[in-house]
Amino acid sequence: MLASLLAVLMVVVAGMPIGYVVFRDLRFALLIAPLVTALSAAAAAILMLVVGGDLLWWLGPLLVLQWAATPVLLRRTAPPAVRAGTWADWLWLVVPLLLPFLVVVLPPTAWDANSIWWLHAAYFTKGATLAREYLGLPSVSFSHPDYPPLESAAVGAVWSVLSGYKLYVAQFVSAALSFSSIVMLGYAVRVATNRAPALVSRIAAACVALAAWGAEPTGVADGYSDVLWAAAFAAAAVLLLLRPEPLRRPLLPVLLLSGVALTKNEGFVMAVVLAATATVRMRRELRRAWVLWVPVLAGGVWSLVCRHFGAKSDVTSSVHLGDVLRLDPAIYDRLSPTLSAIWSTVGPLVAVAVATAVVGGILLRRQRRTLELGGDLWLWALVAVYLAVLSATYLVSSNPITWYLNTSITRVTLPFALVATASAVCWAVVALTGGGTFGGDGATIRREVGISQDQSQEISV
Repeated sequence: MLASLLAVLMVVVAGMPIGYVVFRDLRFALLIAPLVTALSAAAAAILMLVVGGDLLWWLGPLLVLQWAATPVLLRRTAPPAVRAGTWADWLWLVVPLLLPFLVVVLPPTAWDANSIWWLHAAYFTKGATLAREYLGLPSVSFSHPDYPPLESAAVGAVWSVLSGYKLYVAQFVSAALSFSSIVMLGYAVRVATNRAPALVSRIAAACVALAAWGAEPTGVADGYSDVLWAAAFAAAAVLLLLRPEPLRRPLLPVLLLSGVALTKNEGFVMAVVLAATATVRMRRELRRAWVLWVPVLAGGVWSLVCRHFGAKSDVTSSVHLGDVLRLDPAIYDRLSPTLSAIWSTVGPLVAVAVATAVVGGILLRRQRRTLELGGDLWLWALVAVYLAVLSATYLVSSNPITWYLNTSITRVTLPFALVATASAVCWAVVALTGGGTFGGDGATIRREVGISQDQSQEISV
């Protein structure tokens, strides 16, 4: 247990400098720090594979460079326009998540955690030569060696420092990354609804964060990465699509989008989709929108590197495009059970959220504009695209459809649940506050929202 807590402390401390640059607040820097460390470890893993050497040879200088660059970044980057930075904000984000995260003490025996993420972490600790060999080794193809390295590299780095392959250490590190991502989802909702009364906004943030436990209660802490990328994706979507000026201070969305692209293959696909959607939405600011494609570039580099060394995807390596184009019944017979499984897992939740969005769009559009919340049609466009991507994945896979659905559907539908919950909760905030019901003067709004005079100037209240 001591080693596990030490591992969590390591991933927090290592990412603190960039975390502070993002938030200008040590309390919130603590929350994003594990994700920053994991991104640094993923970059180190890619450099190790491309150039050679050991993981720590690259990670150490990267972290030192971040620490050294912090003063420069603090001078050259703007602080967040909306600072949900009080102790009350912090406690509302953190405390509700602590009890559900106690599942981290369960035995670290999850199949995917051991056979995929921690297996990858183990060969990342062995240096470039062995890691390259394992990427293309047919005998470990079951472990999806093409999966991006964010979680595995973070675990591998901690194992390298602590000199041991302790599974509880790996589980605690994985849980710290998921915690960071889920808290950022709550923070994104708090920022998006900042013009509502502070208490309403905080409750909304906590509710969306807790939705991560809906379909997969132990998935937040058992070494799987589905909650990690799904929460980061939903958080980035809220920040980029529901805020009026999301690119004035893009560092947090870019970090979250990088986490999405470097965690899972489907995450990389949706990172591309979200970057494209945000670029279309902000087409009048294309000179700023380019930064959203940096995470896509990072995910693309990983895809090229792993395939160069022989890693194969269980999906792309079994695609029979001719069968798809010929409408082969063997392919399309898989569609009905796929859609049925998706509906039975998240369908009712999504249906309620859609109904809420429709009613809200009819009755509360003016109030939503008053709260400066962007339209959530953008969010639902992402849901529609992900439905197509997920369905196509099940259709073209060579895995038996019943087994494939039973072993994965509750995890891979999390993006539906989190985006739908974020949409519904934001409409609930609009309905509860009634937009401008707290008076027209800036002082009253600032008092209700709990922001300072300087902050109100930044967001033009």
